[in-house]
Amino acid sequence: MGDYEGAPVAVAELSLRGPRGDVYQGVSFKGEPGQLVALVGASGSGRTSLLLSVAGRMRPTGGKASVAGLPLPRRAAAVRKLVALGAVAGVNDLDGGLTVEEHLTERLLLRSHGRRAHRRVTAAIDAAGLTRAELPLRADTLSAPQAFRTSLAAALIGRPRVLAVDDVGDRLSDTERDAAWATLRSLADAGLTVLATTRQAPAGAWADVVVDLGEPAPAEPTPAEPTPIEAAHAEPAAVPQADDANDTEGDDDE
Repeated sequence: MGDYEGAPVAVAELSLRGPRGDVYQGVSFKGEPGQLVALVGASGSGRTSLLLSVAGRMRPTGGKASVAGLPLPRRAAAVRKLVALGAVAGVNDLDGGLTVEEHLTERLLLRSHGRRAHRRVTAAIDAAGLTRAELPLRADTLSAPQAFRTSLAAALIGRPRVLAVDDVGDRLSDTERDAAWATLRSLADAGLTVLATTRQAPAGAWADVVVDLGEPAPAEPTPAEPTPIEAAHAEPAAVPQADDANDTEGDDDE
C-alpha cells in the first residue's frame, strides 16, 4: 500500500435504461482503496456501460453512485479527473500508427509539465509490466497482452485514484489472462481502487469484490435508429462532452 491514493467507490441500485430496455439494472457494490472489483457478465449484460457510468462518462437513469464522495452524475466532470480508463473499445482505442512510446508521450503532453514527468512515465511503464524493448513498437503490431499493457501504462501516467479496465482477459490465453489479473492485483495492493469488467470471473483470490451482472435481459422492440446509449460500446459520442474524455488525471502536482 502507499504507491497510489485510491478513492472509495459506492454504487447503490444503479440502473441504465435505453430504447431497447434495461442496459443494466439494480447494481450495488462498494470498492475501497486497495481493492480490486470484478464486474462479471456475459456479452450484452451492460458491463461496459456500467463501467463508463461509474467512471463519469455515461449517465445512469436510476440509483446512486459516487467516487470519492462525489455524486454521479451531478459531479461527473470532477469524477472524470479521478478515474482513468484502461482500454475500452470504441472509446480510447490505440492509434495503430503510433508507437507505444508515442502513446505514452501523447498522454503526458495532455498534462502540465513538471520535474516529475520522466518519473511518472517510468513508474507507469514499470507498473503496467511494459519492457523498454516494447516502446518502439507500433500499436498495430502489438499482441493482445502488449496492447493491454500499453493502455494500462497510458492510464497510469496521471496517477489516478481509480482505474477502470474493460474486458480483462479478452483475446488472451489462460496464462496471459492470469498475468493481466496479477498486474491489476498488484496495482490494487499498491493502494489504487481498480474496477475491471470481464466475461469470466477471475480465478483464485485476484478480486476482493465480485459483482455478478448475469445474463442480458431480453431486448424490447426498438426504433430503427440507434441512440448514443445503444451505441455506447462503439461510439465515443456516448461519452459526455463537458470535459475532455481522456483527461482523467486532474492537474499536475507540480
